[in-house]
Amino acid sequence: MRNLRVRAMRIGLAACLLGAAIAPGAYGWGPRTRGAMASTAVHIVSNKAGLPLRDRLEDVQAGALASDEKFEALFPGYQRDPLSAIEVEMRLLAAAGGKVDRYYAYRLGMLGHLVADYLAPMRMAAPNIRDLYYADVDKRIGTIALTVPQLRAVDAVSYFTNIAQAASVNDALILRDYSAGTGFPGVAANLLPKDALRAASAVADVWYTLLGGGHVSGNVSSLQLQRYVNDAYEYYIQNGNVGEIKMVSERLDALTPPTADMRVRLGDLLLSVHQADRAMAAYRDAKRMDPARRDVDERMAKYYIAQGNNALGEKRLDEALASFESAVSASPGDTEAETGRLDAVHKIEEREARLAEDRAVLEQAGKYEEMAQQEESEKRYAEAVSLLRQASAEYNRIRPESAPEYARGRSAVSNIGNHIQDLEQGIMENAQVYSGKGFSLDIPAFVRNSSNELDRKALQALVDKEYEARVRALEKEIAPALQIAP
Repeated sequence: MRNLRVRAMRIGLAACLLGAAIAPGAYGWGPRTRGAMASTAVHIVSNKAGLPLRDRLEDVQAGALASDEKFEALFPGYQRDPLSAIEVEMRLLAAAGGKVDRYYAYRLGMLGHLVADYLAPMRMAAPNIRDLYYADVDKRIGTIALTVPQLRAVDAVSYFTNIAQAASVNDALILRDYSAGTGFPGVAANLLPKDALRAASAVADVWYTLLGGGHVSGNVSSLQLQRYVNDAYEYYIQNGNVGEIKMVSERLDALTPPTADMRVRLGDLLLSVHQADRAMAAYRDAKRMDPARRDVDERMAKYYIAQGNNALGEKRLDEALASFESAVSASPGDTEAETGRLDAVHKIEEREARLAEDRAVLEQAGKYEEMAQQEESEKRYAEAVSLLRQASAEYNRIRPESAPEYARGRSAVSNIGNHIQDLEQGIMENAQVYSGKGFSLDIPAFVRNSSNELDRKALQALVDKEYEARVRALEKEIAPALQIAP
């Protein structure tokens, strides 16, 4: 059994070494290890060189821990040739330097990721052992003191050629321990302080070189700078820092003259986070740079049409018309934009017609109130009540969409209701004198005009008082005939 185990261990080691020879790509430390190295480098560069990195630690960490997909997008094929990716990025950041803004710090973090991974042991080992090793390092990295003794400016090619060999010189020993079952506690544990310090020191040296300690040779193309600017805008926008764009835009645009394509991309990004005004401004810039860009016209028209349809659905007709007019202006001849504009115009005309009707109703209701006031002044209260009710009915016809007129109507209805109550109360309290024409003649008129609305108690009071008045009159009339001669 022991012989079989030894044989299996030897076969496993051979397989690992074979895997290392044919590994398709380069890999590196785990996320905790990368984060620890980035933090160490930030503090070392800030303390020893007095460079402004400490306040940008969050962005540096974000770059150091960016996803593999993000790295592949920015550095295609970087795992196959990490040194070339490091050299290109150093040249780019040297050209874009001058101020450590948030995006620059983010790219420093990504560069630190590349540097640390390039100097990671077991980078080209077979995946089964490699992944175990990096997972073990991640568990123990917090116990390692990463103290960088000094900073130095470096030349990428000569610097990494010397130390890259040192990083992988003990890979075979680590592979042997893992294949034998010893795992991390063997050679890997003893070498980790030195291996981790080597990578962290390299990150700090590279940053120090870029931030003022040295010179980076090599040229950067305009396309590289344009992409850097585009990616910077995307970083600020997607991380909720739209307000920072204005502060950094002047410096970003100074790196390379903006093109129409760059402004279109900026507009797309701004529109994706609902910064419509800024997006339209970016599109207009693109259009000024290249008047033939029909795709810009279509983007602007599409946005304004969507805004117009939303406003139309919510009956914000003036906003809808303005949006459709903007769409027509952005893309003359756009059928959807012109159709929307005509629809908004038609609906506005209908609204204006209804508004004219409501204003006429408001005017007529006011006339009824004036007539009621005249009747009341002449003590013809029944007629006044009837006219007030007509005025109230007119006010109730006004549509809510005619906002000022509707508000005046509702206020008037409330006031009329209170006034009618006052008149009814007066009628109940003094029915005989409520009309200047004579009590008996006014009751029929009042009943005809108000019987459907007036309080029943008021009507009953009128009838009772009429009855009592008639009885008293009759008694007075027949009193002489009832007298008996002595």
